[in-house]
Amino acid sequence: MSIIFFDIDGTVMDLDGTIPPSAVTAVRRLRQAGHHCVINTGRPRLALDPQLMDMDFDGLVCSCGQYIQLDGKIIRHVGFDRETSRKILEIGRRCRVDMYFEEAERIWCDTPHGIVNRELRGAIARLEARGVRVGQPDGDPDFHFDKVCVLTAPDSLREEFLAEVAPMCQIIDRGNMLELPVRGYSKASGCLAVAQALGEDLADCYAIGDSANDLEMLQCVGHPLVMGNAPARGMSPAPRRRTACTTPWSMRACWRNNRPFPDNRISIKAARRGMDGAFSGQPVKNFFDRLLAAFQNVTF
Repeated sequence: MSIIFFDIDGTVMDLDGTIPPSAVTAVRRLRQAGHHCVINTGRPRLALDPQLMDMDFDGLVCSCGQYIQLDGKIIRHVGFDRETSRKILEIGRRCRVDMYFEEAERIWCDTPHGIVNRELRGAIARLEARGVRVGQPDGDPDFHFDKVCVLTAPDSLREEFLAEVAPMCQIIDRGNMLELPVRGYSKASGCLAVAQALGEDLADCYAIGDSANDLEMLQCVGHPLVMGNAPARGMSPAPRRRTACTTPWSMRACWRNNRPFPDNRISIKAARRGMDGAFSGQPVKNFFDRLLAAFQNVTF
């Protein structure tokens, strides 16, 4: 049996916020076959959509490895203390960056330039639609957070900000946004904690992702799978040459051998060469439609 770690956005959930029925069915069948299906996301626990929770994943790794829940039990929750949280807030204000602070149950914003990032605007809109209040840190004596997302503008002192927070924060540069969890935590550290808790070897585990903040997760497992809609730059998870699984038939063979996915590593170049047709239009839907084809005529 294996652990399969799933990113959310662009992996289980399409970028328009929909989860295809084939994804729901695939996760259910993986679990029925005895594999552990675990969400691994930069999102805080609070920001997980109800439709994701309805999929009954075996576990959740949230906030870049800082919050971990397995079988309904919280086995890890770490974050910045109040003093450090205030210090990072003050550094950010002095360096004129926009900050989106996340805790498992609360969200705060400090955005002098407004919320210009489409991903963050969408996240806030989804939270507010569910009745979650996105607050301001000023005047809140309980202000402390697990992770902060940072956006910069032309007048921001980006390098000065990063230099000052580096001793406290793990810096994940997503290009259009920075993610800053507590130093030493990442999606990869979350994978390791889950594997240890379940008594599994990371070399036997799988991870599926689509963006730069998934790279450490993809590199730490034995079987990384990169979605075909992922950006080409910096997303090749292993140094040696890889080939893509191009047909449902090779997937079906691995199911017969009780392996949840093909025994290979998919680079962006290989994925585009072999499976672009499967990923065009609605990449998540087409990936899981293709995966479900592998289940046909297979006896578990």
